[in-house]
Amino acid sequence: MRYVAGNCLWTAQTTIPKQYSYLTTDLQTEVVIIGGGLAGAITAYQFAKAGIQTVLVEKTIIGYLSTRASTSILQYEIDTNMVQLQSMYGIDAAVRSFQLCFDAVSDLEKVIQTLDDDCEFSRSSCLYYSPKKNDVRWLEREFNLRRKHGFPVEWIQSEQDNGRFAFPIAGGILSSDGAGTVNPYRLTHALLREAEKAGARIYENTDIDKIVDDPSNGQTKVTTQHGFHITANKIIICTGYEAKNLIRGQRLGSLARTFNIVTKPYSEVPGWHDRCIIRDTDEPYTYVRGTKDQRIIIGGEDVNAGGVSSKISNLDDDDPLVEQQYNRLLTKLQELFPQLQVQHSDIEFQYHALFNNTKDGLPFIGQVDYYPNCYFNLGYGSNGILSVLTGSKLLLDLYQGTKSPDLDLFNFQR
Repeated sequence: MRYVAGNCLWTAQTTIPKQYSYLTTDLQTEVVIIGGGLAGAITAYQFAKAGIQTVLVEKTIIGYLSTRASTSILQYEIDTNMVQLQSMYGIDAAVRSFQLCFDAVSDLEKVIQTLDDDCEFSRSSCLYYSPKKNDVRWLEREFNLRRKHGFPVEWIQSEQDNGRFAFPIAGGILSSDGAGTVNPYRLTHALLREAEKAGARIYENTDIDKIVDDPSNGQTKVTTQHGFHITANKIIICTGYEAKNLIRGQRLGSLARTFNIVTKPYSEVPGWHDRCIIRDTDEPYTYVRGTKDQRIIIGGEDVNAGGVSSKISNLDDDDPLVEQQYNRLLTKLQELFPQLQVQHSDIEFQYHALFNNTKDGLPFIGQVDYYPNCYFNLGYGSNGILSVLTGSKLLLDLYQGTKSPDLDLFNFQR
């Protein structure tokens, strides 16, 4: 599969901060984390800071697969809205799922305050809207449900909006808190630097070929592509959609390819209230965020990928479809902010990547019966960063003997 293609903003702006060695010896540890993207990094940070012997292995380069293509929009809003989640799992589960994401924004801010890099973290308001009048009724229902359960929301419509937005809004939910943005690549490396200070051992270019439980001592042994072994009490899988290969008889979601374009810096953008995060109600939806250096990122135009050997899963960067999707995003950007008059020449970065959707927009966190010594922290969906942060805390509690009822929200049997 071609995970990422194009010129990614985050790695184009940041040289590789540190090159980690590959594993050249056998190791014994308490926990092995497989996956060196943001999910693995934040899990390693949590476990190492708790004083647990931790080893992290990454098969390629730290942060160079889906992490570097992430838009890193941090939102309490889930791909599946609260009304839909209520119909699937009940109101308590729906509200709790939203609340965990809401709380995770503050939790991430606190984590970043312990690092040696601010990682371009910024809190933000967020707008969930539709320009279509026939969406207003269900959007109002969603707004009322969120307001009822204490989320900081405001109902807006274009004719009542006092010029805060330059584009038509038939109805929208503006949330004053519970959102933010970050640089995912810098965050990954900053987390691993702090984890390493706390004693974690980190190896890249170290692929795991085999995971075998040892019933004689209750431990598990992983074997690298070069035949070295790491023996541990627990293995934590943080490999994103690659982990789907480990789960038997269950479809964890569907692959899609998403596209992003990034503009030159704009010091002023008329009709963009507080440079808030913007997401529409289309399927697939379009999203907009800003950057610290005042660029605009717009993404979406997702294409279902099908299987791992499909054309979309292995899409070449020179395929006509790629340019078509980039052009569609540019057109949408021009419609959102007409006064900017954005042209092709104003687009400085373009890239596309695979990601995994789930039927309910929720991640998979926890265990499966046939891997008794494995935990999974799989941040599928658009809330990946907040999900894996929540997952890292839940799994740390589980390792230390406390099983949170929140794990039931993200179990593999749902």
